[in-house]
Formats: sequence, C-alpha cells, structure tokens
Amino acid sequence: MAYSVYYCKKHSGDKKKLQENIGELRQKGFLHVFMDSFWALLSPVIILGSIYGGICTPTKAAVLTVVYALIACLFILGAAQAFSRVLTLTQAPQKLAEAMGSAITSKIALIVLINVFLLFVGMVMDTSPAILLLTPILVPIVKAIGIDLVILALS
Repeated sequence: MAYSVYYCKKHSGDKKKLQENIGELRQKGFLHVFMDSFWALLSPVIILGSIYGGICTPTKAAVLTVVYALIACLFILGAAQAFSRVLTLTQAPQKLAEAMGSAITSKIALIVLINVFLLFVGMVMDTSPAILLLTPILVPIVKAIGIDLVILALS
C-alpha cells in the first residue's frame, strides 16, 4: 500500500489519462459497461442473494459461486482453445520459431526471454488460458533450438 501511495503521488500527471479513460467509459454509456461486466458482477449477487434470501448457508453459497465460476471459466477456456487451434492452423508458431531461432542462438538467453514473457503474460491473463494459448507457440520454439520440454515446463 505504501508503494501504491508513493507511485500515485509521484505520477500525479496521470490525471489526464484517468480523465480520458473516464471519458471513454462515459461515451460507452452505463448500460454497455454494465453488460461487459455482467458475468463477473453476478458472483456477489449469487453469494449475497442466496445467503440473505435464506436459500443456503454461507458455505453452500461459496460452493454455488465456485460452480458458477467453473462454468464461466469453461467458456473462457473454450475460446482460448479455439484461438490456439487457429494459431496452429495458420502455422504462426512455426514461423515465430524460425524467426526466434535465427535471432537467438543461446539456450539460456531463450529461456530467460521466455520467462520474462511468461511473467508479463501472467500479470494480465489467467493460468489455464495462457497455457492453452502459449503452448503451441512456445513448444516449436524450444524444440527448434534444442531445449528439452521438461525445462520449458519448469520455467
């Protein structure tokens, strides 16, 4: 929290950027923004509605929410799997592997680069869709340079 306060005080010039983002959201309108976040907002409604409605206990409400989240995540995983298939069919991973194989010849440099890339991906994406999307891309790259897939799994 202390770092967040420091960062916000130091970068107070981001108020213009914040106003631009607020302006974009206002242009979309409340209904559009609400519908974009509807599925995420339904989770607290399930928890609190079932508890205060007398339908179930807090523990059972948590189980209901987990089941709901599982169903919602299955749609996300399905979309990630479909995108992964598209990448494979267009042979984008092979083209990327050829480009990276010619640019990077050191195995250690490649593993470090992949780890930094996975760090940034992990900041913005859930684990399961990231695995489904990045496995068909990273496996040919690692195989092309001669790194064992166990090393990739450990990194």
